[in-house]
Amino acid sequence: MLSLLIFLPIAVALLSFFIPSQARVFRALTIGTTVAQLIITILIWKQFDSAGSFQQIEKLPWINIEIGDWGNFTSWYWLGVDGLSLPMIFLSALVMVIAALSSWNISQNTKGYHILFLILNGAIMGTFAAMDTLLFFVFFEFMLIPMYFLIGIWGGPNREYASIKFLLY
Repeated sequence: MLSLLIFLPIAVALLSFFIPSQARVFRALTIGTTVAQLIITILIWKQFDSAGSFQQIEKLPWINIEIGDWGNFTSWYWLGVDGLSLPMIFLSALVMVIAALSSWNISQNTKGYHILFLILNGAIMGTFAAMDTLLFFVFFEFMLIPMYFLIGIWGGPNREYASIKFLLY
């Protein structure tokens, strides 16, 4: 369920590249995807047992590099939720629905905006669900790319300055 939560918006964003530019279609896709994510998050929360620790665990081998005499460098595609990450995922899903509804008036390059928004959405969910440090870092850094462009293109009057500062800090 966590992989679906993360990769649903990314898959919709990738499929959106092949859809002709129509603002209504992208708005509907973005709102539908964020609502579906919120529903998935609610389903995960209903299955969550507050007495347990990490749940909904998905663990697959990801990177395994042999470093000679030093041993192996191993990183896992390891997702899970606990009592801290689940509320953060729920709040992120709720905020993404509100942000998708609030971006209804975006008129400049709506296709690019919604694709970047959906990629950001998946990266945020991955950041909160990651249990491997390298996987967390990959999702966190991947989140910076769409944020840089969202701020730099659709931001306020000082958007270029703000996007550079955001990226640097």
